[in-house]
Amino acid sequence: MDVRDARPTAPDAAPAAGGTGPGPGGGQGLIGLAERARPAGGELTALPADGGFRVHARPP
Repeated sequence: MDVRDARPTAPDAAPAAGGTGPGPGGGQGLIGLAERARPAGGELTALPADGGFRVHARPP
């Protein structure tokens, strides 16, 4: 499965404040998902693409 998303237009505006940028998270969500997918036999990669990001997931 592939998901592509455009880069946020207002990176300092958190969704809780009505903005479209990232929330107050630590920025490790995709890394954590990838670390959990590998032992189960799956994979998850997230790379910059076309000014946004591409996330590819392959479940076990």
